[in-house]
Amino acid sequence: MYFPIKTSFLKSVLAFGCLMFCITFLNAQPFKCTIKGTVSDTSFTELKIETFRKKVNDSVFVVPIKNGEFLYTFQFEELEAYTINFRIPNTSNEWFLPFFPIDGEISFSLFPFEFDGYYLINKIEGGQINQAFMAYGEKVGTQFNNQIDQLYNRWDSLEEAGNFYNDSALVLNQKMKNGSTEDFYRKNWILKKMRVNHEDKTPEGKILALKIDSLQNARYTFTSNYIKHNHNTLSYYLLLRNVTNKNLLKSHFEDIQQNFKLLSPKFPDHSYTPFIEEILISFKRIQVGKEFLDFTAPDLNGNPVTLSDKLEGKITLLDLWGSWCGGCITTSKLVVPIYEAYKDKGFNVIGVAREFKNTDALERILGKVKFPWLNLLELDDQQDLWLKYGIPNSGGEKILIDRDGKILAISPGPDEIKKILEEKL
Repeated sequence: MYFPIKTSFLKSVLAFGCLMFCITFLNAQPFKCTIKGTVSDTSFTELKIETFRKKVNDSVFVVPIKNGEFLYTFQFEELEAYTINFRIPNTSNEWFLPFFPIDGEISFSLFPFEFDGYYLINKIEGGQINQAFMAYGEKVGTQFNNQIDQLYNRWDSLEEAGNFYNDSALVLNQKMKNGSTEDFYRKNWILKKMRVNHEDKTPEGKILALKIDSLQNARYTFTSNYIKHNHNTLSYYLLLRNVTNKNLLKSHFEDIQQNFKLLSPKFPDHSYTPFIEEILISFKRIQVGKEFLDFTAPDLNGNPVTLSDKLEGKITLLDLWGSWCGGCITTSKLVVPIYEAYKDKGFNVIGVAREFKNTDALERILGKVKFPWLNLLELDDQQDLWLKYGIPNSGGEKILIDRDGKILAISPGPDEIKKILEEKL
């Protein structure tokens, strides 16, 4: 709960006390957090606990659920956001609720997959940051999310009636459904460009989408103002959530950067600090017209390879992918015929596979697909290449680089790659 403070002296005392608490909290480790609670759907037999920012070496705790109840104790070393996760049946998607562990006990009342009134029906009790998070969530839900949900329901109704997407988008969607996997990704590249300014929608659909955009921008402003006036761990989590959302980062970069400058001095030793800083740097650095980011990574035999040494005065596609990223593999396969057609004219491809723990899955994939270009390895994010290229939560990315090391295109589809090669070679 928020209590207004009347004197500057009291503000200073409380600020110093808060600072000393945070320093003590971060230095005295590890801590034990006990979570207990109920789950509305008694068919669930387990839930998962992990950090919101999933780091390579972080533990994932699997918690058994019996008769709709759970009790579990885990250790943590840093005050940061965690999530309680439930797997959506028959999908790879998850429902999750963020929370902040304390050196003590937290109680939950959980209603998985109930999205309407998300912050109102799910309850967290224990710890001041969790109390602040639930209060923040209730305000966001009441002022913005409820209206946005209603508009999305209207979206669904228009789509079911065939009045949301225009004819061009409907034709592409139909071809995506009926065509091959490769066709799906080819058409999806076109749709992505159309979605930028809602060019895939009918006039009525576009009006509705713009209303949603307006409410989402208002919600961002509300959250940004909260961050500016509350320099706590919850605000740092909200900032992290904003900075890892590419759309928000594009639309509100200067404001997000300003909020980072406000908060980072309060958390000099927090793991969020270098992470957010690197994303902000990469956002400005990885842009069309800027120079590519050089790096050295091992090939599959362990030999170090520096990217700049392999450009060889050619137009080069840097293909960041992983054996676990099905979409990355499919889109890379679309590049193979382009590579074969232009490799003798000055076109090159260099892949970097992001793998975890070992290369077994990578070797199996390469045994089947046999990409005809050099592939390097990023194992367990040892060099943070995905972070440095601004895609820490993504499966991969494709970046087209010219002979002088300047970025020609980011996320180009096969047709765009061919068009650029025809113009440049």
